[in-house]
Amino acid sequence: MIVKHIHSLEPGAIVELFDLDLTPIDPAAGIARFHAGTNELSQPVVWQQYSYEPRPVQASGFGITTTGSAPRPKLQVSNIPTTGSVGLMTLLNRDYRDLVGAIVTRHRTLVKYLDAVNFPGAVNPDADPTVEFPLDIYYVERRLTENRLYAEYELSSIYDLEGVYLPGRQVIRDTCSYSYRSWDATADDFLYQDARGLPVACPYTGVAYFDRMGNPVAEASQDQCGRRLSDCRKRFSTGTRTLDQVAVPIVSESLPFGGFPGAGRYNR
Repeated sequence: MIVKHIHSLEPGAIVELFDLDLTPIDPAAGIARFHAGTNELSQPVVWQQYSYEPRPVQASGFGITTTGSAPRPKLQVSNIPTTGSVGLMTLLNRDYRDLVGAIVTRHRTLVKYLDAVNFPGAVNPDADPTVEFPLDIYYVERRLTENRLYAEYELSSIYDLEGVYLPGRQVIRDTCSYSYRSWDATADDFLYQDARGLPVACPYTGVAYFDRMGNPVAEASQDQCGRRLSDCRKRFSTGTRTLDQVAVPIVSESLPFGGFPGAGRYNR
């Protein structure tokens, strides 16, 4: 439908809106939404029932190519403070690792399809939240510039594999690389965040405690993972069975072990 109206005599203006999804960095962070302007009522534009903060935004480099390297668009966002004296993007860069890994989605539609609340009397017979151009979805690759006026970022497509190596992390056979919970003596409880404030990778929340050598301990404060496959089995087992006169843990599901126990040298 939108293609039909674009080629009509009076297609109307195209509205460009941006979603900045911070949840890949912090699941509790949410999504920031920006549009470089306001609606007819001098209020934030509302699209698909979401409000887009009026904030100068400029994007360039979006496109599709079948030859050469994938496009790397650039996104400039005003760094004017929302409250206080520190710029909004400065705060976001500080709290969310320069936004690297955040998902940027560009929406484009025609003014006539915007939600009815954008118009006088909340009346728009053409309002249709399903009518828009194909979404442009990119990841923040790196921060290019940050000053008092604006912050600029380089974006990359999910299909941009330049410089990517597989596997994405170092292959270690016998050692788990996942972060594990730690004991907070002040709170008298476990912390499930690492030093950067990110959730720990190991999902274990049980009450069976072991020290680094894999020995059972009674106190929660003594719980430390030795990062061996055997440590993982002890924490996620549902019982034991006897194998060659040795008690072996029974695991009902796949282990969340962060190593690669199947890796090894291949001899011809």
